[in-house]
Amino acid sequence: MTLKTESTTSTVKTNSVVTPSFWRDARFFVNGDLVDLGESFTFYSGRDNTIALEPPEGIREARVAMRDGDIRFDAVPGFMASVQVANGRIEWKITPDAGQRGNARFLFYSTDVDEVFEAAINVEPKEYLMFKNAEGQPLPVPPNEYKLPDNVQQQANFVCLESTDGMPLARVSVIISQPSGDTNGLTREDGRLRMYIVNNEYSVGGLFEVRAMANLPDGDSTAKLLVRIIKATQS
Repeated sequence: MTLKTESTTSTVKTNSVVTPSFWRDARFFVNGDLVDLGESFTFYSGRDNTIALEPPEGIREARVAMRDGDIRFDAVPGFMASVQVANGRIEWKITPDAGQRGNARFLFYSTDVDEVFEAAINVEPKEYLMFKNAEGQPLPVPPNEYKLPDNVQQQANFVCLESTDGMPLARVSVIISQPSGDTNGLTREDGRLRMYIVNNEYSVGGLFEVRAMANLPDGDSTAKLLVRIIKATQS
């Protein structure tokens, strides 16, 4: 079977689904739990997840790609990157962007064998962590961008943390990371933490990321904001 790759996306497409007979002796772990090949599993949006593969003998490297689905993920190492076997296994850290819900399919493959196996993933939020403006309107979610005029050095906004049933999560520690430096604070009783988008170095056209990480008892939840610097409107 031939794999066809598209350089503009993190997707690999195949003409047919191949029964992964070569991979039947592989061991596949999701967040430390052994999962049968072909079994679906759940990721929580905004949370880091670890996938580990202990491949069969003869596999020196492997790769992962999205076959289909509209969920946005961060992957380390990246999608379609060749990852070498070390101490008998290969690991990836996969993080669905915050606030997402839906399904995706991952494709695992190697240049060492002409056979693949797939994994079906369900993504759902465990909580909602988001950026909002002073009026309570959500800020754009990546890949969409928040536009900041070049004559504004600081812009006040909020990070908001809620349970999936809409209840605010108070007194949760949140770290805000951006190129100007890190800040931290606790969410208020309404689940909000005031924060400032700070631009000290970017000119028109510049793009930077602001990241919020909430330290929750069962793990960290992360949200991202992409900030694009635009020319200020002349009065």
